[in-house]
Amino acid sequence: MHYFKHTYILLFVSFLAFTSCSKDNDAPSTKSIIQQGKWKIVLFNDNGAVETSNYTGYEFTFNTNGSVSAVKNGSTVTGSWNVGSDESLNKLTLGFPLLSGLTELNEQWTFLEKSYSVFKLEHVNSEGQTEVVTFQKL
Repeated sequence: MHYFKHTYILLFVSFLAFTSCSKDNDAPSTKSIIQQGKWKIVLFNDNGAVETSNYTGYEFTFNTNGSVSAVKNGSTVTGSWNVGSDESLNKLTLGFPLLSGLTELNEQWTFLEKSYSVFKLEHVNSEGQTEVVTFQKL
């Protein structure tokens, strides 16, 4: 009887340790968040200069095949996107064609915030200048 009591206690403690240290399977991945729906840019700050108006009217869709579509007034620009990590930080890499008007987005961005309704990104260049872009779900 004494042996079974210790076994049950050990199993219970192991269960608690395992569940408290396990990864939260209910937490959505970064990819699943940005792939859901269409997004617009509500802030683009280039080292203190607000340039949000450069992106007014664009609707961004992050497709599962790694392409991103930016649609404005019926015209579509197709680029690429990828989520990864660098120095244990979640990163979003964007790439749009030259002359598309979207090349300022061609960076490796660090996620500052992410939810199903908004994600905020930051890029610091080699001179220490900071760009911040915020996408909001449409």
